Amino acid sequence: MIEMIGQADYFIADKGYDSESIRDKARSHNMIPVVPKRKNAKQPNPEFDSYLYKRAHPEFCVTAL
Repeated sequence: MIEMIGQADYFIADKGYDSESIRDKARSHNMIPVVPKRKNAKQPNPEFDSYLYKRAHPEFCVTAL
């Protein structure tokens, strides 16, 4: 999926994409991953930008319709 995006500064996704391999793939494409951790996550996510995620959330709702 990341390859299909093309050029982007951020990779914003929901908790379903919470994995280090996806984050690493986004970083390898020069994107900053903005993916919240699941509730049962063992490690914190210090790079998570909650403001940016909340701003993008209405777009998720619209595209999900």
